[in-house]
Amino acid sequence: MIVLINSYNRPKSLQKVVTAWLEAGAEVHVFDDGSEMAPLKYVYWHHFEHKGKRGYWQIWDAMLKMLRTRTDHELIIFSPDDFTAPKVDEILAQHERLNKWAYAHNIINDGRNACWTAFMPRVIDSGLMEVGFVDCGFFCNRKALDAISYYVSAIPENWHNTHGSSGVGYQLSKRMLKRAVTMLLPMKSLAYHGNHESKMHPELRKKQPLKSK
Repeated sequence: MIVLINSYNRPKSLQKVVTAWLEAGAEVHVFDDGSEMAPLKYVYWHHFEHKGKRGYWQIWDAMLKMLRTRTDHELIIFSPDDFTAPKVDEILAQHERLNKWAYAHNIINDGRNACWTAFMPRVIDSGLMEVGFVDCGFFCNRKALDAISYYVSAIPENWHNTHGSSGVGYQLSKRMLKRAVTMLLPMKSLAYHGNHESKMHPELRKKQPLKSK
């Protein structure tokens, strides 16, 4: 498995996330959005000039383009630097269960079961729901990335005039739904995300906190 962690100036949290995944035997890549942090040991470190919310799509596009050539990994995990204590065994079990289909599975449940699309959520079992969206913390298989062709296109400038988010989750959700990628939400989160300050959406998250359930 390969883990791609987006990070910006959150060194203590990043270290926890990196350590958890390294101990699980994952290949870990950190995509650093112009932080002041020194690169961590034992990970692949990809440093960018600061993109912020408006340029976040460029980092995602770089991650996906890199993955196009990494056919040695079937399980791909995208994690922010504040998704701590990942439940690795449960993630592996879900991947084994779902891998015959193109799927993308959100890591945390923050109380939303609908977002960005008109898909009607449906309960699969006591632990899992099918939904019509992924946010920017999920795991998936190669079939899902094949379906969306390993890129994120530029987010229109006018998006940011009316939306608080980066637009990346919106674009991925729309394209995955169109290409029949099954998007899933755990009833109970598979990592911990607290009610701390957001680096990308500080004002929005004061009004709409995304604490893991």
